Amino acid sequence: MSNRFLLFAPLAGKRHVQVSERRTKVDWAHAMRHLADALDPAADVIVVVLDKLHPHRPASFSEACEPAEAQRRRARFAFPSTPKHGSWLHMAEIALRALVRSCLNRRIPDQATLHREVQA
Repeated sequence: MSNRFLLFAPLAGKRHVQVSERRTKVDWAHAMRHLADALDPAADVIVVVLDKLHPHRPASFSEACEPAEAQRRRARFAFPSTPKHGSWLHMAEIALRALVRSCLNRRIPDQATLHREVQA
């Protein structure tokens, strides 16, 4: 079983897929840390549009790290309220569909192979 977090900036033309074994709050918090510290370290604030899934909450930072670090991470992000049926969701679905069509439309035997495929 595997999970993919799609970090997608359509106006910048950037897409990053992070593979994890699960889709927990802690896994999501680690994906957000990677976004802030590795993919966009110069940004003061990163605006993140989220779907309505349960693990995707700023409070997840508190479960993933110490209180001071959790506060630092929360301060790097802005989470605007989004409509349930918004165009942002369609853009993310299109990006995921392209990923599936290009490399994920078959059985992938292990995490390492999945990671290599989504990075390609």
